[in-house]
Amino acid sequence: DLLPTPLPKKTIISKVAANGVVLKSDSAFAFKKQLNFPKDINRLELAFQAVSVVNAQKVRYAYRLLGHQDVWTETREPNALFTDLKGGEYLFELKTGLEDGRWNEEDILQMPIVLPLSWYRTTGFYIFSALFVLALAGFILRWRTQSIRAQSAREAEYQQKLAETEMMALRAQ
Repeated sequence: DLLPTPLPKKTIISKVAANGVVLKSDSAFAFKKQLNFPKDINRLELAFQAVSVVNAQKVRYAYRLLGHQDVWTETREPNALFTDLKGGEYLFELKTGLEDGRWNEEDILQMPIVLPLSWYRTTGFYIFSALFVLALAGFILRWRTQSIRAQSAREAEYQQKLAETEMMALRAQ
């Protein structure tokens, strides 16, 4: 009777690339509590590795990025790629298993990832934009009202001059 192959116990993140640029780290990403990014990114690639006594080709991975992709993605490849990311807080989760379908549900790697909001996605920008649109609409309304009043005044002046001219013509007869 053979013992079942033990599940991989620990997984580490070995590489992080943001917008195609590999981030350098003095220590392994496995020991980080959270990944923070200083600028707007929309493409994130994570490479990982299972620490296991099992043949690496038998190890399977499942990952998800809560807040972006809530469904587990299963793969044999030790990397994950996320595109079209928006600023915000995410939680990267990674679990390992074997090709026989067993997953290590107890040792799920969890790493918070914080992406800054683009300046054009901030609340301040939305407020500024709304105020700008309202101010522009007010300016256009005021300009149109003034031009209509000026047109009406010109028409009234023309009508008055026309009436005066007709009166002078009638008196001249």
